[in-house]
Amino acid sequence: MRFSVLLDEHRALAGRWLGLLHSSAARARPMGRLRDASPARYLEHLRSARKRIRANLDNPVLSPEDLAFLEELVVELDELEDGWGALDEALDGAPETLVHGDFNGKNLRVSTSETGAAIEVFDWEDAGWGVPAVDLAQVAVPSTYLSANPDLDSYFSVVRERWPQSNLQALGRLACTGTVFRAMAALDWDSSNLAHDWASGFVMNMRLYRAEMTHALDAVGWDRGSRRASGRSMTAKGRRPTGKSGAVR
Repeated sequence: MRFSVLLDEHRALAGRWLGLLHSSAARARPMGRLRDASPARYLEHLRSARKRIRANLDNPVLSPEDLAFLEELVVELDELEDGWGALDEALDGAPETLVHGDFNGKNLRVSTSETGAAIEVFDWEDAGWGVPAVDLAQVAVPSTYLSANPDLDSYFSVVRERWPQSNLQALGRLACTGTVFRAMAALDWDSSNLAHDWASGFVMNMRLYRAEMTHALDAVGWDRGSRRASGRSMTAKGRRPTGKSGAVR
């Protein structure tokens, strides 16, 4: 059956599956065979999305409202790049492992048998080696399809055996940072449509991604006023995500 982020049992399955993947694969040696999945990948997504947005602001199909939004988004991406180092700090101590890279409900199925339910995962095109933040991304609006919203309690119940230094507060911070990474990738993908007649439809998607990015940055302590005053964009305060999207309890 199709995976649903609205079903707690599906999200728990996803959390346990990721916990097994990440904690087991961390002992492997990739030897350069896997793509880089470090924060640098998502910084490149940011730069690529911003470049495309700027290059297509003259598309006549874009409404004044679209243009105002895109111009504001470019400013926010500039600010995010300025403070990117603080996102790196939020990942301090996180182990590197095999990362799926596109862990969302569209790429999951749930199978059942006499022994119980299991997750089946496909589409490994974006797999790589790095900290597992992006796979743990939590979104406030499930319809954005940014993440499968894996249950963090279920994930922690698995990884704490092999990563005894882990804790739920750190996982919450890791997941929120992963949401920012997912938003950067999605903005990059959808910005490729800004040159076409159907650009306005993708601007609607980009509004959702921006909202998820903002929500996640707030959760990890992004302080725009502080950045403008001191040159730093964020302090990693470790705030916990809230709401249906998989709260850390």
